[in-house]
Amino acid sequence: MINSDKIYHRIIHLIGLLFFGALFIIAWIYFKERMLSFDPAYFSFGILESGKFAIACNRWGMAPSQFLPLIALKSHCSLETFLRLYSVSFILINYTLFLICTIALKNFRAAVALMLTLCLAFRWEFYYSTSELFMGMSFSILFWAIIAPEEPYSSQIKQWVAALISIPIIVLISYCQQLACFAVIFSISLELIGSKRWKDLHIWIVFIFALGWFYLRMKFFSNTSYELAKMEGQVDLLSSLPDFFSLRSWAYSKVYFLVSLKTLGFTFLFCIIMMGIRRQWLMLAFFIAFLSGYLVFLVLLFPQDVDELFFQYYATLFGLFGGITLMYLIGVEISNPNYQFSKIIVCLIISVLLFINVKGIYKAHFIQTERIHYFERLTEQGKKLNNKKYILSTKSIPNNIIFYHQFFPYETMLYSSLPSPDSALTFYPTDNVNQFDSVIHDKTLFLGTPWDPFSAKSTTINRNYYHLPATEYMKLNTSQADSSFHESDFNNKNVILKSLSNEVHSNVYNFIIVPIKITNTSGHIINSIPDGEHPVMLTYHLFNKDGSLLSWDNTRTPLELDVRDENTEGLMVYLPPQKGTYIIEADFVTEGLRWWNASTKFNLIVE
Repeated sequence: MINSDKIYHRIIHLIGLLFFGALFIIAWIYFKERMLSFDPAYFSFGILESGKFAIACNRWGMAPSQFLPLIALKSHCSLETFLRLYSVSFILINYTLFLICTIALKNFRAAVALMLTLCLAFRWEFYYSTSELFMGMSFSILFWAIIAPEEPYSSQIKQWVAALISIPIIVLISYCQQLACFAVIFSISLELIGSKRWKDLHIWIVFIFALGWFYLRMKFFSNTSYELAKMEGQVDLLSSLPDFFSLRSWAYSKVYFLVSLKTLGFTFLFCIIMMGIRRQWLMLAFFIAFLSGYLVFLVLLFPQDVDELFFQYYATLFGLFGGITLMYLIGVEISNPNYQFSKIIVCLIISVLLFINVKGIYKAHFIQTERIHYFERLTEQGKKLNNKKYILSTKSIPNNIIFYHQFFPYETMLYSSLPSPDSALTFYPTDNVNQFDSVIHDKTLFLGTPWDPFSAKSTTINRNYYHLPATEYMKLNTSQADSSFHESDFNNKNVILKSLSNEVHSNVYNFIIVPIKITNTSGHIINSIPDGEHPVMLTYHLFNKDGSLLSWDNTRTPLELDVRDENTEGLMVYLPPQKGTYIIEADFVTEGLRWWNASTKFNLIVE
């Protein structure tokens, strides 16, 4: 009994080592999935170009995550090493915060809350690595560890020191992401209500400072065009409130939480039951009201056009609310030396929760891995041509896996340059492939972001990591409405489909993308933009394993690129609702006219 605390602390350290070790391994192995998409690719490009911190919207709280890759860059590391170190730097920072909580602050419940915060509401979001909000959430747990010690501070001096230390941490959190204010307000409010610190001057000073500072930060220091646009979009939030339960975002939120975040729901339910058993009615009312208020806020942010990426991104805060509340409630059992058995139960509960959620994070890599496979298909085709700089139509991009196109030129350039700087390619997506016809012959042109496409030249970007030759941009997608395209030129004699796998397996999502090799010997190009009167697309027939037909007409997949002679294209296949073995027959279809009968078959295993 005397050593029960030490044993418990050692177990928490072991759990922390295993948890962060698992995340480290995932981040190291799937560095492409984490670093070659969206903001991470853009920030990586910015660091490589400038050799300095790449900070957007004055969110300097992200600077610590860039120390390690910058040090490696100064040592002339390879591009792959740079990206791997950038990917794992976030894990190392969070593990450092874990050690600060356990070793320096002796606050083991905060350490556990940190782990729960980083996984309870994370699945795909783990692969959106450079999120300022996630970093703000981690620092918020450090803030909570300081203002809510496991053992009350023994003197007024220590209380004042804790209050003073917490103030710069609040400022740091505000320079991560403004929504992190919810994390700070929640943790202070929980301490005020749960621990009944109504008369504690120190925590009231911290609370008032937090409210005042976040107001000033949002009102006067959010002066970038991006942040101002976001704030302007939030002014009319209440206008959708009367139609709340009919909003698409409300319907989406119910499906998302019930399907993807079951363990988070169980955590909330467990907390509510514990508060009810203990008759902590005020705390229960606060908990339900705060969660409901934040959910309403999220739903009203995206009333009709649900931005799934940002909805899930903002929803990760629910993991912090659940993690802090759970560890607060079981703090009595942890701190009471007579409750040895309770400590064992707590460790088991924590271990199960962490295991289930880390497993979910691992499985969620699928969409990002499919992005990488798409880059691979683009790169394979781009290397066959001589231009190395290409323009794509957004109508031909698989939007199930490519949610945003803003940073596509950087994503594809970084991916293609991994083997060697000389293998660099870049692809620029646009709604109108003729948009840049007036400048397309400029061999120094490099098309960047949509809001500033001419910010760099291909001859001036960092040649230590990517060598883009002085060539013109080439269009890889052509309209099927073009007069040169005649779908009757193609048949099963001159077009052959071949699945690259005889058997494919399902994943945690409701679709898979199957690579199909297309060989075109017709002497004509199969145009890819499906905007003709009778568009040509890839599709499939679905059969049971005994060969009986289940569905003849299924999802249409636009060609990713024009097919000149031989391409590998991705076929979108939505999974049947029942588990089992199915037969997929892929084919071309000309809508309203004919099937090409250039088919190929493979088995689909739904698990």
